[in-house]
Amino acid sequence: MYSPIQVPYIVNPIYQKYFKYPAIVIPSLQDFVICLWEHQSLTQDSYEVNDLIIPDGCIDLFIDFKKQSSNFQVSVKQSMISIAISEFKIPFNLDYFFSLSYSQQKEYFIDYLHQLIEGHTPNQFIKLIDRFSQIPASTIQDLCQDLVVGTRQCQQLFKKYYGISPQLMLLTLRFQYCLKILTDPHASEKKLIALHYYDQSHLIKD
Repeated sequence: MYSPIQVPYIVNPIYQKYFKYPAIVIPSLQDFVICLWEHQSLTQDSYEVNDLIIPDGCIDLFIDFKKQSSNFQVSVKQSMISIAISEFKIPFNLDYFFSLSYSQQKEYFIDYLHQLIEGHTPNQFIKLIDRFSQIPASTIQDLCQDLVVGTRQCQQLFKKYYGISPQLMLLTLRFQYCLKILTDPHASEKKLIALHYYDQSHLIKD
């Protein structure tokens, strides 16, 4: 299963001092939900830290427990940050939801997600990202061959189902794969060579 990472909380000691970023994978949801992550303060002191969101091609549903609201955000390469793209009204009793304790809220929301995916199976466009995240040096031609379509139709399908171009998706998957290697002390340098990054400037450009 595609599992992108965010590195600012790993490399920023200030972030680690004041905030916690736990992420959990729920096996029964993993065909549709990569993980549930939290951004928790570790101190009662008021403190702000700049947080760079690394592009991962994912759409996040944010639930703000302070403002008692929710919205969709997407992180893509053009912006290098995540941008709120729409307000999202969760179709259950929000007054009741926000009256619960934090642990109860999480259980309530996970139950809701199970109801939401019940009877559904991942389509080919969900499975596609999972497959190609394991082959980070893929090309547009590889995508077209997998989908059995031409280049133009591939572009149209990606715009329809992902909202971004196939080139951008492949760049994002490769960049995420590179981050995993760089943050894994046991990873082999040969894996980096297979990514076809020719030099440091090439990586920075991506």
